Formats: sequence, structure tokens, C-alpha cells
Amino acid sequence: MKALIFDTETTDINGYAIEISLIIANLDETTKEFEPISYFATAVNPTVPVNPRVKKIFGIDENALQEFPTFKELWKEKLEELFKTADIIVAHNIPFDLTVLQRELNRYQIGNLKASPKDYTERNCFCTCNDTVSLFRKKLKLQELGRKLYVSRQETKSLLEKILENTNYNPSSIRTKVTGFHTAVYDTAYTYLSFARLYRRYKRFERLMLKRKENPKIL
Repeated sequence: MKALIFDTETTDINGYAIEISLIIANLDETTKEFEPISYFATAVNPTVPVNPRVKKIFGIDENALQEFPTFKELWKEKLEELFKTADIIVAHNIPFDLTVLQRELNRYQIGNLKASPKDYTERNCFCTCNDTVSLFRKKLKLQELGRKLYVSRQETKSLLEKILENTNYNPSSIRTKVTGFHTAVYDTAYTYLSFARLYRRYKRFERLMLKRKENPKIL
């Protein structure tokens, strides 16, 4: 099973992408361990202004974004193939990130999701936020989920270094300050580590992910 774990950052809560990061991981059927096989991370030129509040809170340098490709360019060059060839697509609060994808596909008229983001459970998707409510009795923020699953700072740092090394991208290139969470690279790394633990430790999630894998694809 090939999993695609991703995260996006946007110009506003209902805005366009300014950053996207992915980890592609293969499942070892014997050990039940996922192993990253490739990484993708970049800033995105949104071609529209960034909300002033977003710029202030997350230190986004709007001028720096103009030096990066648009979503349309990234989709045609790389992202479309990655998403369409994944067996299962994973994100924390996946309806949000799928909505970002749909918004970008719509405005550039380059494709469509095959189902509404809110209907992700009927497709080859898994949400580390919504789908873990059955275990934790509430929706957890990504940092809370990682703590529950004992994701350590050291392993997160190690994975971050691998992503940066393999993508030649650094979140600081579009920020005046980097705070960890709420950069696509950091959140993707943390989501991947949480997702891999859920699969390995809990039979209920192993069964659920295998079931979702057999659903029609979202893309």
C-alpha cells in the first residue's frame, strides 16, 4: 500500500495555497511499518494577496511567494501524478486540505475531485483528526494527537531534516519567523509519524485504512 500524507497552508481560511508538502510512504506488509520513499515540499505563488492577519501571525513574506511556481504549474508537473497513483491519501483535518485542492483545481480549470471533501470516508482517504474520534472521544489538534501517540521531538526533527534535504526547500524562505506547527513541512512530518503509529498499534485503524484503500479514488 502506498500512502500519500500531505498538508497545505493558505492565504486565508478559505483561501488559496501558499505552501504544500507531501510524504509518499510504502507499507511493509511483513512488519506493518510504513517507510517514506519520497518527499515533496514547496511554497506556492497564490497570485492573490495574503490575508494581513495570516502574514502577521505566521510571518509570511508575500514578496517571497512570487518567486515560486503557481499551483497549476505544480499540479501539471508533479502533484497530479502523485495524488492519482496513491492508494490512500492522508491528512489531519483532510476535508480542509481536500477543499484547498478543489478550490485550486476549479480556479485553474485543471480537474475535479470525484467526491465532495466532506464525503472523504467514501473514498481512498483517511483523516488523522476525524477518524480518531472513536479512540480519543474528541477531535484532537495535530500536536495533541502526536502527544497521545508519543511522537518525539527528536524523530520529528530527524524526519524534517530528511524532507528539507530531499526537497531543497526551507519554510524560512517565505517567512520572517518559523514556529514549527503551521508550516506545511512540519505538519506533514508530524501527521506522517502519527498516521504510521495508528496503523501499527491499533487493529481498528489498520482495518479501516485497508477498507478505505479499496474505495473509489478521490482523484
